[in-house]
Amino acid sequence: RGKLDETLKLYQLQGEIDDLEQWIAEKEVVAGSQDIGQDLAQVELLIEKFRDFARDTTNTGSEKVAATNAVCDQLIGTGHTDAATIAEWKDQINESWSNLLELIETRTKLLETARELHKFFHDAKEVLAMIHEKENLLTDDLGRDLNSLHQLQVVHQGYEADLAPLGNQVSAIQEEANRLQGSYAGDKAKEIQTKEDEVVDAWKRLNWRVKQRTERLHDADDLYRFLLAVQDQMLWMNDMLKQILTYEKAKDVPGVEVLIEQHQTRKVEIDAREDSFQDVVKMGKDLIARNHYATPEINEKLDMLNRHKDELSLEWDKRWEHLQLVLEVMQFARDAHVAEGWMIAQEPYLKNENLGDDLNEVEQLLEKHGNFEKLVNTQEERFLALERLTTFELREGKRRKMEQERREREERERVEREERERQEQLERIRQQEEEELRRRQEEEERKRREEREREKAEEVVVSAVAAGVESTPEEKDIEGSVTEDKMEGYLYRKPTMDAPNRKAPIRQWKQFYVILQDQVLHFYKDQKTARAENEAAHSMPTAESYVEVATDYTKRKNVFRFRSNTGQEFLFQAKDDDDMNLWIRRIKESYGKESAPERKSEKRSSGIFGKRKSKEIK
Repeated sequence: RGKLDETLKLYQLQGEIDDLEQWIAEKEVVAGSQDIGQDLAQVELLIEKFRDFARDTTNTGSEKVAATNAVCDQLIGTGHTDAATIAEWKDQINESWSNLLELIETRTKLLETARELHKFFHDAKEVLAMIHEKENLLTDDLGRDLNSLHQLQVVHQGYEADLAPLGNQVSAIQEEANRLQGSYAGDKAKEIQTKEDEVVDAWKRLNWRVKQRTERLHDADDLYRFLLAVQDQMLWMNDMLKQILTYEKAKDVPGVEVLIEQHQTRKVEIDAREDSFQDVVKMGKDLIARNHYATPEINEKLDMLNRHKDELSLEWDKRWEHLQLVLEVMQFARDAHVAEGWMIAQEPYLKNENLGDDLNEVEQLLEKHGNFEKLVNTQEERFLALERLTTFELREGKRRKMEQERREREERERVEREERERQEQLERIRQQEEEELRRRQEEEERKRREEREREKAEEVVVSAVAAGVESTPEEKDIEGSVTEDKMEGYLYRKPTMDAPNRKAPIRQWKQFYVILQDQVLHFYKDQKTARAENEAAHSMPTAESYVEVATDYTKRKNVFRFRSNTGQEFLFQAKDDDDMNLWIRRIKESYGKESAPERKSEKRSSGIFGKRKSKEIK
């Protein structure tokens, strides 16, 4: 019975240990999980759940393991026969429990580390979003004037102050990244570094844009101050120019002197403004030297400022010169008036015809006249001064002289231009005459050359006939022939005139087989039609006609003109130059234009034409 009780207790312990080991194994699956979540919210949820799991598992497991250990200790203490096996089971269950506790601790640390990593990426994302938000708040607005610009500068200063906390957050991201990189390696370390670089680059870009914005606002402030200074100078110069151009006309010398004094006062004021003007110019040049964004506008303002200053100086000089001229004229008028008054006052004395009644009275008159002559001598300098030309007269004389010189110069240029055009016209006429002479000489030379060649050909033919040379079969079998009373061959024809002063409606070239016989030109479609003794398509008498080489027609070669007695006119094109001359000659012969020796010569020379398009038939 005791043995059975021990065996029962042993099996009961074994069942409890198996259940405990299965429970521990189930908990190990949860404690050994590698899931760390996808973001900070998920990992925090996992930490919360695992914290509850660890607490429940530790409490429950501790109780179960303690109870199992107590049973094992009791059985071993009572001297159970399988005490060694029970001790081994106890050690195994305690080891499994220790492993589970270790897994729980490892899992806790893993989740905490994951939370730190996800928190880093979360914080970095938030900082990036804040940086982009701040960057989007930056604008390019520079205001419309100095007041609106100052408001923008105040807003920008507040914006810069708001960046200080963001800078602290960027520094915290950098520190956290450095700490995490010591705990991770491989891809995670690269991700941490990449995210840190992204945050730092965005922060640097934001600081660069803030700096650019600060400099741009500063440049805009300088620009608006410069534009205000330019506007002030322009207003002053316009006002001064208005004073110079608007004035009252003086009526006498004192009035002119008052105007001159006022004009000199304006000169003093202009000179006093020179320093402020140069300060404005220096301000603009300094902005240009800094590569200011509004450099084209600044250059335009400086050019406008200098133009107005030059215009002001020029108008002041013109006005000063005019006042000096008016003063001189007024002084002349005043002196002339005084002199005229003095002369009028002296006229009664000079008109006095009293010559004295006795010696004493005459002597008194002589003495009085001597005094008068002395008075006249004292006034001589005044009259000489009046005779001197005034500046106005000198200028007017100079202007007239320059005008006269200009007219003379224009007249010389006109004469020279007309002479040049006349010479050019004469040169063109001379060249045309030379060209015409050269063309005529070439034409005469060509005709003489053709005549020499024709004479040589006729001599060869005569020699051949004398030697009994006969034409070859090839020479006989050609498309044209010539006899003393008949000539035929192919010609191209183009109608040009249907009647005197009326052009032909259709002026096209067309080929015909032409037979000249009995002072009539017969036109056939081709040689076969002519040999069949068919009626000609049409005919044309040569009596009282006119034929010549068409030297004025240059589109085709070997062309001659034929004009009938009815006024019709045609152009014919022969095969070559010799064939053309032969046709012209035979047409003239047909109505007796050439002499008998010429026809005889033609008969002797018929052999040479047989080698061309037409030949003589024996």
